[in-house]
Amino acid sequence: MAFRKEWIKNANSSVIYRFFVGFTSNESIRQSNFEESKTYNDIVVSSIFDSHITLVFKTYSIFTWQQNFCPSVKYILQSLDNTLISVPRLFYWIENKFDKEYEAADGKIIFCRTMEYLDINAKYRIKSNNRKGFEYCENGAYLISSKATKLMLTQTKNENLKNTVEDLMFTGLLAEEIGAKKINFPKHFTKSITNCGCDKNNIPLIIASKGIWNDNSTFMSDYSSVTEKFKNMSCSVNGNNLEFFKACVARTG
Repeated sequence: MAFRKEWIKNANSSVIYRFFVGFTSNESIRQSNFEESKTYNDIVVSSIFDSHITLVFKTYSIFTWQQNFCPSVKYILQSLDNTLISVPRLFYWIENKFDKEYEAADGKIIFCRTMEYLDINAKYRIKSNNRKGFEYCENGAYLISSKATKLMLTQTKNENLKNTVEDLMFTGLLAEEIGAKKINFPKHFTKSITNCGCDKNNIPLIIASKGIWNDNSTFMSDYSSVTEKFKNMSCSVNGNNLEFFKACVARTG
């Protein structure tokens, strides 16, 4: 409920948000999802069994839903339920930074925290260093253009999604196939709630924080209090250089 309230509070009439829920064998949970869906009309219940190994099909269904019901939107923000999002800051950075990158990439673009997947047997190579492998987006949250999702869905006809990893497939392999540009913005899409700096207008760079971790890397269960902390991020100088590097700079893979 706290997750929903945060979106309702910050989203305006130009934003469509939906919560995608997979199938569960638990009858009481299924009934609860059904009742909640009737009450709020913002839940899409899929017939796909909800598990980590089926995330690739869940993502496929999310993008398909978007193309069928709101194809004219410019961007889709995909996020997990353990990821904090500042909706006001998302709007700000789209308008002041991301839209310029969108135009330069002819609309085929993904904004995220990129990682590198290496496989000596892979046929893909990263052009910048000629190593076998490819870049993909960490799956806490990423902002992808509608143009990119449309092209990806078409490309899936040539791929076997079974037994694949969702973020590697969509933001890695399929993104490579359609020529989408991946923009690595680790200070916007972070690994913890850390001060990653601000712009000249004193707007914090951080948009999304994966995992809802605190500075001690402990999972935070109180969503409301964490959300309040995230919303009220200041532009004071970060005193923990190690935490800053881990959350705002470091690239892993």
